[in-house]
Amino acid sequence: MEIQFIPLTFIQEKGDIQKQIENTSIFSVLQKKYPVTTLGDYLESTQYWYTASALEAGNCHMLRITDINNGRVDWNKVPFCNCDTLEKYRLRQNDILVARTGWTTWKSFLVEDISVDAVFACYLIRLRPKKDIVPDFLYAFLNSYLFWSQITEMKGWSAQPNVNAEKLKTVKIPKCDVETQKLVVKMIGDLREAPTEFQNAILWARKFFEIIYETQIEHMNQSELLVSLRSAILREAVQGKLVPQDPSEWNAQDLLDQIQKERDQSVGGKRSKNSEIKSIDPKEILFAIPENWVWCRLSDISTIIWWGTPSSSRSDYYSANWIPWLTPADMRNAGKYIERGGRDISEIWYKNSSAQLMPEWSVVFSSRAPIWYVAITKNPLTTNQGFKSLIPHIKEMNEYLYYFLSFASKGIDEAAGGTTFKEVSWKEMARVLIPLPPLAEQNRITSKINQLIEKLQEFKLNISESKDLSERLLKVGLKEVFNW
Repeated sequence: MEIQFIPLTFIQEKGDIQKQIENTSIFSVLQKKYPVTTLGDYLESTQYWYTASALEAGNCHMLRITDINNGRVDWNKVPFCNCDTLEKYRLRQNDILVARTGWTTWKSFLVEDISVDAVFACYLIRLRPKKDIVPDFLYAFLNSYLFWSQITEMKGWSAQPNVNAEKLKTVKIPKCDVETQKLVVKMIGDLREAPTEFQNAILWARKFFEIIYETQIEHMNQSELLVSLRSAILREAVQGKLVPQDPSEWNAQDLLDQIQKERDQSVGGKRSKNSEIKSIDPKEILFAIPENWVWCRLSDISTIIWWGTPSSSRSDYYSANWIPWLTPADMRNAGKYIERGGRDISEIWYKNSSAQLMPEWSVVFSSRAPIWYVAITKNPLTTNQGFKSLIPHIKEMNEYLYYFLSFASKGIDEAAGGTTFKEVSWKEMARVLIPLPPLAEQNRITSKINQLIEKLQEFKLNISESKDLSERLLKVGLKEVFNW
C-alpha cells in the first residue's frame, strides 16, 4: 500500500501534523513486517447515527459532530434526546466515532471515560472494536496517512463524501497481534519504547518535516510582511511622506475650490444637501499633513452613490452581456480594476429604475458584507445596494481615491453601524476625512505606489512559487520516507 502525505484542512497545527506523521511512520514499518487485513477484521460492528431532535432534557445525551472539539467532549454542554432504542445506539468506552460529512469528514474520536448515557447523532458512524483489540491502536491508524491515503482514493477527495461504513471496513491495515498493538500504543506515548527500526523511521520523517515546515513558516511570515509593507506604503502615501512636495504644484486648497465650483456639473447620484455634512472639527484630524495639503470629506470631492437589486422573480430584469452589475461577492477576486460581476441587468430594469451607470473611472467600495473591497471601474456599470461608490468630480483623482480607501477601509469598517450586520451608510461614507494633495502630487504619489506594489507583487509571486515548491517537496519527500 503506497502512503502519501495528504494535507488536511482540519489538521493545521504543527503538533497535530507531526503526530499524524509519527503514526504513519510506525504503520509504514508495520505493513512491511505483517500481512495485510481490512479494518473490518478488527471491528465487532459498525453503526450509523441515531436521528432525533435535540432537547434540554431527555433519557440520554445526543453527541453531535460539533460537540467534539480538539478530541474532547464537554458532556455538560451536550444536548439530550429521548431514545427508545438506547441499547442499540448507546456509546460505550472505547467506541470510535468518525464524521461522515462536513469539513472534518472522516475525522475520528475515541470515546474514553464516559460516565453518562449517550447516543451519537447525525453523520457520525460508530466503530466498535472487537473485545481483544486495542482501541488506541485503531485510533492511531485512523490518524495516519496510511488511512487518509486510502480514504482519499476511495472518495476522490470530493466535496461530498461517498465512502459509507461498508467501504470503510475495506480499508487495508496491517494485521497485528495484540502484543504488537500494545507496543504501538507504547511507542506513540514514548519513542524510547520503540525498537530501532521504528525509531529510525519516526526520526527520519520528523527531521524532514521539521525542515520543510520551518520553510513554510518562513513563507507565511514573508507573506505577512508583504501585507505589512503594502499597508506601510499606503500610510506613508496618505501622510505626504512617500514623495517630496513641490511648491510649483500649487496648494490643494486651490484644487478643492475648483471642485466646489464645478460640483453642480458633476454626474448625478443620491446625495444629501451639503448642510447635512458638518464642517471639520480639529479633533477629527488623524495626523499631520504637508502645508500645501488640505483635509476634506469624501463628499467634498466626489458624488457618493448606490443602487439596488432587481427582483429575482423577474427573469426579464437580467440579461447576458448587457449592463454590468456588481454585488460585493463579485469583488472577492477583483484586483485594482473591475469590469463586471457574475450577472448583468437588462435594459428593461435599467429604464424602469432610478439606476445610473457609473463612468469607467469610478471607484466602487463595498459597504456591507464585507466592508473593504475597493476597485476602479474599467467600463460603465452599476451595483446593488451593497456599495457606496464614488464618482470623483475630477476623474484623474480616481487612483488616489482608490489607494486612500484601500488604506482607510479598516477604519471605515470599525466606524460602521448596523445591528444585524455592519453597513456603512451614505452619511458615514460622506463624512470620511481624506487628506487631499495637489493633483500633480496625487499623480506622483500613485505612480510611486504602483512602482512599489509592482515590486511587492514580484516578491509575492516568488514566495508563492517557493511555497508551492516546498509543499510539493513535503508531499514527495514524506512519500519516499513512508514507502522506503
